[in-house]
Amino acid sequence: MLEEKQRPETDILAEDAPLDTPVVDNEDLPAIIIPEPEVQPKKKRTFLKVLSIYAAILLVVSSVALYFLHASLAKYEAGTTNAALRNYMKWVETENYEAIFESAGFEESSLNTKAEYIAYFDALFSDCGELSVREKPTTDGSKRYVLYGGDKRLANLLLAVSPEDKGATWYVNTELVYQKPFTLLASDDVRITVNGTDINLLSLPSKEVQSTVFSVEEGAELDLPTVREYTLEGLLNPPTITAFSLSGEACTVTTNDQVIRVDLPATAERSENEALAIKAAHTYAKFIAKDASRTELLKYIHKESQLYQTIRNFSNVWFNKHESYEFRNTVVSDYSCYTANDFSCIVSFEPVYTKNGKQIEAVPVHYRMTFVLIDDEWTLFALSQTTVEADDTTGTTTATGTGTTTAAGTTTTAVTTTTTAAG
Repeated sequence: MLEEKQRPETDILAEDAPLDTPVVDNEDLPAIIIPEPEVQPKKKRTFLKVLSIYAAILLVVSSVALYFLHASLAKYEAGTTNAALRNYMKWVETENYEAIFESAGFEESSLNTKAEYIAYFDALFSDCGELSVREKPTTDGSKRYVLYGGDKRLANLLLAVSPEDKGATWYVNTELVYQKPFTLLASDDVRITVNGTDINLLSLPSKEVQSTVFSVEEGAELDLPTVREYTLEGLLNPPTITAFSLSGEACTVTTNDQVIRVDLPATAERSENEALAIKAAHTYAKFIAKDASRTELLKYIHKESQLYQTIRNFSNVWFNKHESYEFRNTVVSDYSCYTANDFSCIVSFEPVYTKNGKQIEAVPVHYRMTFVLIDDEWTLFALSQTTVEADDTTGTTTATGTGTTTAAGTTTTAVTTTTTAAG
């Protein structure tokens, strides 16, 4: 039994094998090779196509995800107050005032057009230097800042929540500083535009008034010239006024402080009116110096005016006696008229008096005079002394002082004759 179990395996195989089966040594057996299954070309192409589509889908999804991430980050960045302030300062530095106008949502009006806003910012930020902002402490929770150009304070800024269509959470609103109200005085016989808009379309508050120079005694009933007084409020810039007469001639527009005056064009009677004003001014100066009687002066003045009563009660006893007088360099300037029935001008000259054989040059005088046409006759209604400054560059005379206006580009009429008198 034991011997049978320990017999070599080769012997057993040899004995059990069929008689006709040859016995082969293990070392001579060939290696068994299992061939790989053959892949068809069509299946390979389908696999590559599916792989490409999958890769493309991954690329598109990744790109969309990155886009939305970038957009979200940009929106977050734009939604900060610092971003809004940086954008604002960039617009100021590049003079992109249209962007400031658009971002803040300012509303145009007939007086404050978009061009007026742009002009306002242009004047506000001219030569602003290096920009910086400083936050202002508030008690109402609002976000307020002050914009500086160097050490110069330029504007107050208010950060407000932007409407949805603005594309950002915050926007900067400039606190606007408006002009003081202007008073515009003009005849109803002129066509006026304010900042390019017909004044009749603006619905401005107005009233019919008489000029203060037409002061009359209480109870007097005179048909004196009147003008239309308009009030201009809420302006960003001084108004641009153009005016034409009904015949199409350009009117003169003058501004003194916040009062704008529109005068009709000079008529053919101007030279005659100026000559009348010179005679009245010289007579007034002679009356002061006791060289003319009160009656001579009063004939130029309307009896129902306050000026008439003033002259009647005026005393000139204080003026020193002299042998003769002379009026040199008489000049008429600042000629203007509200209506066809009034005119005003300034008459200037240099009085020279002779006393004890010596000539004494008095201080030059400048009389502003207003005449009114009543019953087809020009009569003096107002006279006041003022000061003028000669403009050598333009050959014009500019009137300044209480109750005067500045006349730019007016024609100055010089009278070359000299008035003298003895005794």
